[in-house]
Amino acid sequence: MQNSSKSYSSHKKLLDSTRKSLKLNKISKTSSSLNRPEINQEKNKPDFQIPQFFSKESLLTLNMAVHVESIFQYAQNQEEFLEILSSEFCRNSKLDLSTFSSAGSQPFLENRCILPITPYTLPSLNGIRIAAVDGGLGFRQFMGLQITLIKVAVVMYEFKSSQKTTIYNFPPLHREENYCFYSDQGAFEENSGKILAGLRRTISENSMLLSFLKTNPEKPDIVILDGSLNFPPLPISAHNKKTISEHYQTCVESFIRLYQYCNQKRINLIGSIKDTHSIAFRDLIKRSLPFFLSKMNSAQQLKKISYRKYLDQFFDSTLFFKILQPFERTSIIAAESTTIPKSISKATPLKFPLMASYVQLSSFDIPLRLEFLGSEDPASSIQKFSNLIRILYPLSNINPQCTLPIPQLEAHLRAHLREEEMEVIVRQLKTQYQVKKSQSLSKQWINEKFSQKKAHFSTFLDSRHDRMDNLF
Repeated sequence: MQNSSKSYSSHKKLLDSTRKSLKLNKISKTSSSLNRPEINQEKNKPDFQIPQFFSKESLLTLNMAVHVESIFQYAQNQEEFLEILSSEFCRNSKLDLSTFSSAGSQPFLENRCILPITPYTLPSLNGIRIAAVDGGLGFRQFMGLQITLIKVAVVMYEFKSSQKTTIYNFPPLHREENYCFYSDQGAFEENSGKILAGLRRTISENSMLLSFLKTNPEKPDIVILDGSLNFPPLPISAHNKKTISEHYQTCVESFIRLYQYCNQKRINLIGSIKDTHSIAFRDLIKRSLPFFLSKMNSAQQLKKISYRKYLDQFFDSTLFFKILQPFERTSIIAAESTTIPKSISKATPLKFPLMASYVQLSSFDIPLRLEFLGSEDPASSIQKFSNLIRILYPLSNINPQCTLPIPQLEAHLRAHLREEEMEVIVRQLKTQYQVKKSQSLSKQWINEKFSQKKAHFSTFLDSRHDRMDNLF
């Protein structure tokens, strides 16, 4: 009893001292708060709008007038801006773009922003050979592996006046040795996996094209790459990843070997890009406009509006789709080369000037961005591209809804990788894995049961995803 009374007494003293300290702290806090203005915490809280939920039937009765008005106003503002930009800059005959220089170089090779195209006719292409390369890509994660399947095709058209056009396929159709297969163990981030797969596809395309050019005695006059002639950019996050860095170095070297061989054999290399998100030409207009507006008295409307804000709403392709007409192209511009990371020490600097222009081939399709390797002489580069576009134009506007050169379309169709082709690899892996597991039945029962459950669970997850994909 005495011990319990002592314990109670000590607990009571502790409680009393705690109460006193809390009281003192409260007083101290109150007294200090008198010396500063009271802060209304409710006013400083960020506004949070509680979402309002509707039934499907209610959604159909909502008044969309406000949203429609916003869309209409946005589109109308864009149209008004494009009309001003077109009349006062793009189609201004008094403007000489070649007078603008940036960082000591001349980004516009021609004095007009919009120029006409006078294409050749198809019969006049007699004797010209045009080749194209493309690659199909499929990759997925499967039981701890990243599987990558690549299919590459090269097609060459030889145009003849007296006969039908001759089409060459490489590899030949009866061989079809145009698949590459990779498997990488370990978990990959989705972005890293895509970067690695994309680099492998580019390396495969360049390697297949070089093999075709070196083995075929009849060299093409023009070679079309499905994509940019520029090196693909390497994200900063991938610089320290050994596998990606090694593949990137190989990719850069494959481009340089291709440039050098085509230059040696006088083959015109073209990069054909349809769905580009490039903003290089748009940003060039933004940089040059202050220079030209300071020298022009006629561009009064452009001086009054916030043209940078409107230009930022467009990519190059969407901007010129609204401005260019069929049989027109933009001025040739000097395209910026990708900066090669310092970690890629073996790469040779690019010595070939990279040029680009947008070509409008149809009223129903966005313009095509065409890149080519120019020369140090601007007049020579302009003459070279003018001849190339006159050749490619009649081959690209046959189908107004899909304006790509016919050889490029043919290569794309041959390189297209169907889902069934990827499934063949996955089914083969599943089958051989199950055979391997059945051969290990002589192992200890516990280990076998444990691994069998794990294998069954992994296969179950994969099959479940397949079933879910088939529902949609």
